[in-house]
Amino acid sequence: MASGQWGLAEGAFSFYGSAEGVTDEGWRFHSQSNLARLYADAGWRFGNSEIHLVASGAATSLGVVGPTPFGLIQRDSKSVYTFPQTTRNTIGSLALNGKTRLDENWQLEGSAYLRSLKQRHVDGNDAEFERCSNSSSFVGRLCLEDDGFPRPVPFTGAAALNFRNQFAILDQNNASIAFTPSTIYGTVDRTFTDSSSRGVTLQVTGNAPLFGLANYLTAGFSLDSSAIGFRSTSTLGRIFPSLQVAVDPTLTGSGSVIHANGNIGYAPVTLGATTDYYGFYAVDALDLTPALTLTVGLRVNAADIVTRDRSGTAAELNGKHGYGHVNPLAGLTWKVADGISLFGSYSQSNRAPTPLELDCADPDVGEGGQHQAKHNGNAPARLGEHEAR
Repeated sequence: MASGQWGLAEGAFSFYGSAEGVTDEGWRFHSQSNLARLYADAGWRFGNSEIHLVASGAATSLGVVGPTPFGLIQRDSKSVYTFPQTTRNTIGSLALNGKTRLDENWQLEGSAYLRSLKQRHVDGNDAEFERCSNSSSFVGRLCLEDDGFPRPVPFTGAAALNFRNQFAILDQNNASIAFTPSTIYGTVDRTFTDSSSRGVTLQVTGNAPLFGLANYLTAGFSLDSSAIGFRSTSTLGRIFPSLQVAVDPTLTGSGSVIHANGNIGYAPVTLGATTDYYGFYAVDALDLTPALTLTVGLRVNAADIVTRDRSGTAAELNGKHGYGHVNPLAGLTWKVADGISLFGSYSQSNRAPTPLELDCADPDVGEGGQHQAKHNGNAPARLGEHEAR
């Protein structure tokens, strides 16, 4: 680990900067983590006003953190179950914060920011593959195991054939892949996330007396917007004796970006989303007596979320969603004596579902949908409901 910081203050100008780097080998195999970050704050003061320009950035990587079967742990406590499993994040932000005193009782504060995030995740996993059955049009080819999926009733004729066919594994050219006996199949699953965010906040604070009583008021609004791009793919590979999942040039179909014929279990995903969050809030603390303070307030939240399928093959990912909620709060604080206070409060909070939750939340999807979500690196079906929570 290494870190450093430096600052100065000269007249109406101030500056502070810091940098840090950390490397941790981890206590398990392939579990190294790294962190590097920078922070800088430049400030200027003009009479009763002050502004700060703040820049920050960070890059992190995290190695294998997944669960390991107990049998492997018994053989070696450092064991991991399949690798690679690496997440890399790069983030940068720029913010402008300012405040000015309007008079002896009131102050105006504001901020604006820009932020960018890139995340890359690589995950080597075992694959639940088998030889396509004789009752499939893809007999002898590579299929996803179908044991966990509900079968149609009656399970005969075209219904049975269609059920079997949807599990065939195809490459990026929609060609089926030959099944190779005695092969321990795996997949290298990758996700790519890119997002850019921006937002503003403006609030007023004041301590002007109310009805002759000491009073403290904060009120304002916030606006936050994001544009998000998400992709995921699964590449066919083999699990080697070292438990590494990788492409094997000698294995038929290895290295292909795969999907199931019925887009069950494995299917590339390309999703775009935009989010807009609006907030209006006010909180007031009134000293009823020198020892008793009443606090009341509310926050109004609204959200607009739009998701778009960019692949042209998953129209069910397209959607527009709107949410709104009013969250009240109230509380009493009683100063019994110096150093002793009693308080009680009530408050509500909510959040809108994330774009990922909305695209996984299909009440009509059962076990098959959950299987698909697992293999695409997504949250399980039903994770988010179509309501603000």
